[in-house]
Amino acid sequence: MLWQALLGALLAAAKSTAHEDPARRQAFASLVVVAVSSTPRCPGSAKASPPPRQRPAYETASCVPTSPLCNIKESPDMNKKFTTFMLCIMFTAGLSLLLYPFISNQWNNYRQSRLITTYDTAIAELDATGQLDYTSEREKALSYNEALTPYILPDSFSSAQVPEEGSEEYLSCLNLTGDGMMGYVQIPKINVRIPIYHTTTEEVLQKAAGHLAGSSLPVGGVGTHAVISAHRGLPSAALFTDLDKLEEGDHFLLSVLDDTLCYEVDQISVVEPTDTHALVAEADADLVTLLTCTPYGVNSHRLLVRGHRIPYEDVQDDIIPAASAILGASLHTSYLLWVLVGLGVTGVFIFLLYSYDRRQKKSGTTIKEQNNL
Repeated sequence: MLWQALLGALLAAAKSTAHEDPARRQAFASLVVVAVSSTPRCPGSAKASPPPRQRPAYETASCVPTSPLCNIKESPDMNKKFTTFMLCIMFTAGLSLLLYPFISNQWNNYRQSRLITTYDTAIAELDATGQLDYTSEREKALSYNEALTPYILPDSFSSAQVPEEGSEEYLSCLNLTGDGMMGYVQIPKINVRIPIYHTTTEEVLQKAAGHLAGSSLPVGGVGTHAVISAHRGLPSAALFTDLDKLEEGDHFLLSVLDDTLCYEVDQISVVEPTDTHALVAEADADLVTLLTCTPYGVNSHRLLVRGHRIPYEDVQDDIIPAASAILGASLHTSYLLWVLVGLGVTGVFIFLLYSYDRRQKKSGTTIKEQNNL
């Protein structure tokens, strides 16, 4: 074109004189910049751009350009649905944690009740068929108690083991059903009714109470001192969790063989784990001690609740009734109450969120209406 020819001639003339004078050289450079920047572009004269770079397969594998997923954009509705979903997940998880102690304790109560019922039924069947002689079984247990050599008993939670000598004799006493269960303990004031098994191994203490091997068998008699031990604070079972609620003058019962032994609490003490002198027998007393860990959740010491035997008939009508199912003897065992409190707090939280969301929507609607005016 004509303007291109004139521009070329002008540039050639300026170039021919640029070598003679530095000022002209500078002017020539400026002229070139101006000419290039002011030159119009057209599709025919534009320099072809290089072909686009081929993207590796690993860069395109996650999203195909033609896939509808590549065109999806986040929207307020999607964010709201995701938030609602996460809130539902957190609510379900929290409710599960809240219900676990209650459901687990109810299951263990049912299992312990079934064990006791099965034990009573088996004993009744053995008695009815003449296979059980209560007198000989009681004499066998009393003979074992008389043969015990006085010694310092081990701590039931740290070193409870079957005695090295006479273990067969010990395990055979009061083992009428062959599963190690020798009877059951009832503490009406704190709503406890759990089986008693031989030894205080961890397997036993996870499900019931255990008899401390080396102490007297729980069949009563002057000069005996039986020790019944159970865990405290298990999330899956109450057991002796509320044992600290007992006071002097309260009662607990032992059902062994065909007899119900009643004991009145006369001494409550807290000792070091290695101090077991309070568990030895006294020559002129019929004693039973209930033993567990204390303080709650710390378990650095041992709580000993000792009782002496009294006639069951004298207090049968005066025993404190069991605690209610909703309100246990303490907050630690009021599992249903905690569930109701948790659900109430959750309901209040949901109501506050709902009220806040409604206020936000109402405020947004008002602002939109004002902008449209």
